[in-house]
Amino acid sequence: TNMGITQKTLAGWRRREVPIEEVQALTREEADHIFRQFYFTPCRCAEMPDRTAMVVYNGAVLHGPDRSIRLLQQAFNTLGLQVDGGPLAVDGVIGRNTMAAARQTDAQVLSEAYLDEQIAYLRGLDTFDTFGDGWLNRVAALREVLETLPAGSGKRPTRSKTVTKVDDD
Repeated sequence: TNMGITQKTLAGWRRREVPIEEVQALTREEADHIFRQFYFTPCRCAEMPDRTAMVVYNGAVLHGPDRSIRLLQQAFNTLGLQVDGGPLAVDGVIGRNTMAAARQTDAQVLSEAYLDEQIAYLRGLDTFDTFGDGWLNRVAALREVLETLPAGSGKRPTRSKTVTKVDDD
């Protein structure tokens, strides 16, 4: 890898097989384009509050967009919230309900719940014993960055979907 870009990802970007030397020669500018096209844009991070976008984008780079979106949906549901009277479908799709949840839920609370879900997911992987320390260090570093942001940082305008807290009866 170079700057987190694997040989397979670079080959997909360039639409041809690439030798290791091309991965090693990858520029920051091209890596930024790859990250935007393969991870940031598919997760629609530009439409989310900053805190939420940061965890979703980081998760997309680590696990792929589908898993990252699923973690977001699980985090929302774990908080006991609903959109238009129901929980989010955990389907890996950023549809209207998932975007409403991402935009309207307190970004600090949702990002923390996301990171908790992410850690649980990572701990369940067969390769955790080998790579777990590095993954947990990455999550801890992201948590530290999130803590430096001012409260309410990254709030976006609300949309027509209704997000509510479910009472525990």
